[in-house]
Amino acid sequence: MVRVGSGMLVVNGSEKMSASAAVIINDRTYVGKDVVDQFLMSNTMMK
Repeated sequence: MVRVGSGMLVVNGSEKMSASAAVIINDRTYVGKDVVDQFLMSNTMMK
């Protein structure tokens, strides 16, 4: 779960801190590249 406007994320039930906050622009939610690299890509690459 990503909290918009906050650097806090919930990943696999535990709270993590991100270097950047998620933002909404034109009804789309954007997160920083660090979030994708650290939390999303690491989980899919291991499977």
